[in-house]
Amino acid sequence: MERLRILAIWQYLNPDKWFDDRVEGDPKPTDPLLPFHKDSQRSVNSSNDTQHWERLGYIYPELFGTTSIELKAEL
Repeated sequence: MERLRILAIWQYLNPDKWFDDRVEGDPKPTDPLLPFHKDSQRSVNSSNDTQHWERLGYIYPELFGTTSIELKAEL
């Protein structure tokens, strides 16, 4: 779970970054994240489906009520 927290902090500090320009063979943000299903029809999540961690119900205290400037200063 620590990795999810670190990714959420990185996303919070870098909201305009997700995937860099692709190098041939690198994963795409639309590639399936097997075996993670998002519904009862067994549709598979992609990175794009999981980008907004807060929509998935995750809450990290250091991100609640903190600006990115304050968080950068704290880290």
